[in-house]
Amino acid sequence: MRFSLFKKKELSEGGEIPPEMYHSIHVMQDDVDSLSGKAPKLPVSGTQEPSFNGDAGNPFLGSDSPFGENSSDSGLAPVVPVLDYGNAKPAIPGKGKRYVAYYGLITVLVLVFIGVGVYFFLVQGGKQSAPESSGGGGTQPNQTSTGVSTQPQIPDDASSYYSISKPNYLPIDVESSSGTPEGIQKALKAASDKVNGMTSSDPVEFVVTDTSNNPLAFSRFAHLLGLTLPQDMVSLVDEQFSVYMVRDGNMVKLGLTLSLSDEAKMREAVVANESKLPTFLNPLLYFYGAAVPADANFRAGKYGNLDTRFAIIDDTRNISMDYAYFSKKLVIGTSKLTFQSVLAKLAIVAK
Repeated sequence: MRFSLFKKKELSEGGEIPPEMYHSIHVMQDDVDSLSGKAPKLPVSGTQEPSFNGDAGNPFLGSDSPFGENSSDSGLAPVVPVLDYGNAKPAIPGKGKRYVAYYGLITVLVLVFIGVGVYFFLVQGGKQSAPESSGGGGTQPNQTSTGVSTQPQIPDDASSYYSISKPNYLPIDVESSSGTPEGIQKALKAASDKVNGMTSSDPVEFVVTDTSNNPLAFSRFAHLLGLTLPQDMVSLVDEQFSVYMVRDGNMVKLGLTLSLSDEAKMREAVVANESKLPTFLNPLLYFYGAAVPADANFRAGKYGNLDTRFAIIDDTRNISMDYAYFSKKLVIGTSKLTFQSVLAKLAIVAK
């Protein structure tokens, strides 16, 4: 680019030519100075910084600028705004998937631990403790043909020791002091204490057995306990019998069922000895201390359509002797509630 000397000087002094571009402008004086061996003179523009505040001579700052009215007055390229994310961090590719997998694994492990805990709670909580071997036995276990115990019954009432739907064993060690009248009464008392702590007032049935869970015949049991029943009555009773315990008020009262080989003959024998029945059965049914009269006064009664007989033993303690014949059995109770509860249970079984 060539300008006249004066034009170059004018432009340079006016500050319109930046110093870094000055050496690229060539004028005639430069040729003269070069031929005479002089170094070209460069006018000093001073320390004043070039001004870019004006719009003159800038083709990009006019109204036709492609950058619009908001373009910078300096003529430089527009500044790209920097986005402020605050405390948030820009997403890293692939990191979100790792977070999902990590937290998903933790969730699965927590659910597994909860499931295991619930399982053990339900399984262990549902198990019943094994019945105690002392103090009157427990629920009646099933037996094989050889008399070997298999699996014990689970009580119907979760808070009960004895079953109310099936017979329970009442073991007696007949070869020791437990086989005496005092020992048998002690076993009966221990069982009645547990029945008294049950929440159910339904009758609890017991089958008296030896220590091998073999049921005792009634004749053997009557002999061990010292019952004074006449022999003609004992001979009419089959081996099978049951003792019942019923929670009546604040105490447990007993009942008895005897399977009969000949009901007609038993009726005749009972009529002949009726007033003595409480005395005959005193060691079994009234071991808790009731004062049994030598001769009881029996009267007729009814339970539904069933003819019954009863005698008051202790009116203040609601103790009596009630009996009736039902389904080839002689049924006896030591209170009205006990007697009727046993009959009701037998009627359900008979159906």
